[in-house]
Amino acid sequence: MNRSTLARRYLPLAAVVMVQLLIIAVVPSKAPRSGDQLAATGGGVGGAETGAVDPATGAPLTDATGGAATGAGGTAGGAAGGARTGAAGATAASGAKGDVSHCIDGRQFNPAIDYYAPPCVPKFTGKNPGATYQGVTADTITLVDYYDKGNDAVNAILQAQGSYVSADQQAAMDKAAEKFINEHYELYGRKVKIELFQGTCQSIPPDLKCLRPEMDQIVKDKHPYFVKWNTSLCSACYDELSALKTPNAGGWHFRDQFSQARRPYHWDEMMSGTTMAKHFGEWWCASLAKKPAKYAGTQNPADLINGRQRLLGVISTNDPENQGSVTKDLAPELAKCGESFGDRTYYYEQNINTVETQRVQAVGKMRGNGTPGSEATSVLCLCDLVAPQFLYEEEQQERYWPENLIAGSGLMDRDPSGQSYEGSVACPTPGEGCEYDLAFGLSSISNPEKKDADVGTRVWKAAGMSGATPAESQANSHDWEYWNLIATLIQSSGPTLTPQNMDAGVRQYGMRGGGATGHVLRGFPAGSYAWNQDMRLVFFSKGKPSPYNGDPGTYVQVGDRFTLGGYRPGDPPIPTQR
Repeated sequence: MNRSTLARRYLPLAAVVMVQLLIIAVVPSKAPRSGDQLAATGGGVGGAETGAVDPATGAPLTDATGGAATGAGGTAGGAAGGARTGAAGATAASGAKGDVSHCIDGRQFNPAIDYYAPPCVPKFTGKNPGATYQGVTADTITLVDYYDKGNDAVNAILQAQGSYVSADQQAAMDKAAEKFINEHYELYGRKVKIELFQGTCQSIPPDLKCLRPEMDQIVKDKHPYFVKWNTSLCSACYDELSALKTPNAGGWHFRDQFSQARRPYHWDEMMSGTTMAKHFGEWWCASLAKKPAKYAGTQNPADLINGRQRLLGVISTNDPENQGSVTKDLAPELAKCGESFGDRTYYYEQNINTVETQRVQAVGKMRGNGTPGSEATSVLCLCDLVAPQFLYEEEQQERYWPENLIAGSGLMDRDPSGQSYEGSVACPTPGEGCEYDLAFGLSSISNPEKKDADVGTRVWKAAGMSGATPAESQANSHDWEYWNLIATLIQSSGPTLTPQNMDAGVRQYGMRGGGATGHVLRGFPAGSYAWNQDMRLVFFSKGKPSPYNGDPGTYVQVGDRFTLGGYRPGDPPIPTQR
């Protein structure tokens, strides 16, 4: 195999690893823990703390029965608009007096800029309590944005995909976010200060012996109130931050148990792995279970899958939290309708040096390793952005044409991602069609907005910045989603900014989006520390232009969005010819 072919195959997966490794820091107060120790050591962090207070009176918050609010926000707070009272986010709705002339349509700022502008809060007057927590003074809230160690070859691939963000571009967007937050959110006399931290630890594959101490060092040196890293992997990194009681955001699709055990420190903008698994399991049972496959490719008549009763196979990363969402959340959901994926599972390592071996092994497991009758007719990829290219290329090379399913993981459901799966790497045989031609499933994000007119661009311009966003607008928009989450949490806390008050306050903000709005349903119901809550049913149309960039290939939504409990029996209304 020549060097150019190696680069074509290996580097896209390396790009994922670079984007996904979370490197944040905490004070080195203990020996590093392995991934297997996370559940045992992380449980109960912050669970016994108290201190959530009414920002108007300074009195302890109480639940509906009059009991004191715990640091966990009452084991998950109340459901939207639930039992807790006195949180800052509820003051306007509860009749508190104050200047709300800055609010538009009941939101803190114009929702035309960001649909998820937080609820209106009266303008704060008076004096805040000062230094209420690490990284908080009477004037400033320190936030750290982690930027992982780069790789020139990987960065070149990311640039080609429109996903690369340089350190300078990240810093520029951070400045815009800082300015916008300070001008539009209620921060109770304080201003946020965002600092970019560039990591030095190896991230391909992740070097946890380096990453954990680097996280320790960030908290020791920077004393941040909140640490952000927009990535999907490294649950050990978020565990490290949470153990030292530093609020953190990132780590896509971790299980609800992970955040609950570390409450109120670990948050994420993306859907939790638990909620994602429940959605997919409920949908599979309602629409696909015990029925013949009909969306598989027909390019190999000697091994035609259409017409066989469906057997599910699942591929995911081997991070303990990603793997756990398959074995501990998806499996029980499937069992409700007598379904199982059996041993048709493969958990891949984010290691660029073994990708050729791993992709063969993954497809081998999906094909039952040659055991008659055990071949998966339907393959669910709970994957990241780029690794699916290797999966679909290997399927095609082996003449294996199953139903290819998605469940909204890792931004696979973003149009440029789907377009890349239809590209030359995943479609090596001219004229034969691509493995992704008939892909379908669930999407956990909002409908796409137009490139250079999306939320990241609108925030960039509203902050007074000139020209286009520093990087591809979809990348800057997703980065902004995290800053909006963090700023909303800070506002919800009230003047006494603590993790416990954030947990209690944001529960008062209710839910927004969903249904026919075109926007994902967001909020923090009981037990949730992940913002996105609902799904849309989609199929990939390889020829239809994308609303995002106008290029061929887009996910077409079918009907309104679904919440758990909303999937009804019946075949999915998806065309078999596209």
